[in-house]
Amino acid sequence: MASITIKDIPARIHERIRERARANRRSLQQEILACLEQAVLPRSRTARQIIREARGLSSRFGIGVDHDATDRYRRQGRS
Repeated sequence: MASITIKDIPARIHERIRERARANRRSLQQEILACLEQAVLPRSRTARQIIREARGLSSRFGIGVDHDATDRYRRQGRS
C-alpha cells in the first residue's frame, strides 16, 4: 500500500480530525483514510436512501415538500 505524508496541517484542522476520530472510535490514521475515501470514491445509494436524505434536508431547512405526492410518483416509476 502507498503512503502519504502531510506536512504543516493547521492546528484547527488537526484538532477537528482528532475529534472526529474520537467520535467515530477510530485512530487518526483510520479517520483520515475514511475522510479521503468519502471525498474521492463514488458513493452508491439506493432510491430509498436518497429519499430519506431529501426528507431530512427538507425538514432541517423548513422546506415544504408534499411527501405523499413524492411517494405516489415513486410508486408510479416517475422521478
